[in-house]
Amino acid sequence: MNTVKQNTSSSIEHIRELLNQNRPLEALKFIEHLGQQSPVLENARGVCLMRTGKIEEAITAIRDIVFQGHVCIPSDTPVLYKINFATAMLIANHKDAAFPILTQLNEKEHPHISKLKEAIRQWVKSLSLAEKCFYHIGLYPKKPIIIDFPPGEI
Repeated sequence: MNTVKQNTSSSIEHIRELLNQNRPLEALKFIEHLGQQSPVLENARGVCLMRTGKIEEAITAIRDIVFQGHVCIPSDTPVLYKINFATAMLIANHKDAAFPILTQLNEKEHPHISKLKEAIRQWVKSLSLAEKCFYHIGLYPKKPIIIDFPPGEI
């Protein structure tokens, strides 16, 4: 059991290193080569998919570990998985799915939350008066939110 955790930990470190070097395709191939499945590796796979532009695939990968077969997100779902799911949903322009998740997350829980919320604040500032009115009643304008940092965290 400890060997499996050590292997996963060293694998995640290798994936993180590849992502830090802006090599998400290599990281994705590494994950596929491992031939293992775990929530941690699925999260990493989702991040790699986001960073290679395969947003719908990323949503599918991360959604399964976020919802864990439930209709609502279980309270024990790791914050990081919620952040990554919300990020993928924002990139896909599914604000109605991302905003409720982000509203429940405290910026002190993880630095990535602050980045996402700042991107949303900038987006809101860029809206016209009419669009801001729609935003405040829960009708989100189609205008995409700009994510100007590498999406996802592992």
